[in-house]
Amino acid sequence: MNKKEANKKRWNNLKSLVIVIVLMLLSGFIDALPWWFFIVPVIGFGIVTALAEWEVSAFTVGCAGGFIVWCGLNLYYDYTGYGIILNKVGAIIAVSKPVILIVSGVPGAILAGLALYTGNVFIARNKIISLEDRA
Repeated sequence: MNKKEANKKRWNNLKSLVIVIVLMLLSGFIDALPWWFFIVPVIGFGIVTALAEWEVSAFTVGCAGGFIVWCGLNLYYDYTGYGIILNKVGAIIAVSKPVILIVSGVPGAILAGLALYTGNVFIARNKIISLEDRA
């Protein structure tokens, strides 16, 4: 891969990261939806990246977006609750705030990473299967 292609892939990854973060935040603002609904728009975006043929590191971008959103929301809730929430959780399980933030960000990272990867691979796999049928 030459330098121009590497820069294009980095740019696509950055754009995808921002879009994943925005999609997750927007889906979280709708109170009528269950907590796990953020997966649906992320899968949809994975399908769009495959159809647009963007070269994106789907799992890595999804993981980064999910981790940023979940840790950011935990920091927001802790700040608006005057630090009481994370202090109480930390006292219960005997760990510090940073450890709680990292551990709480992992489920969001894994779910978002798998969602983006699933959407991306679903369309890519269908394209491969349809090309094999033509041969």
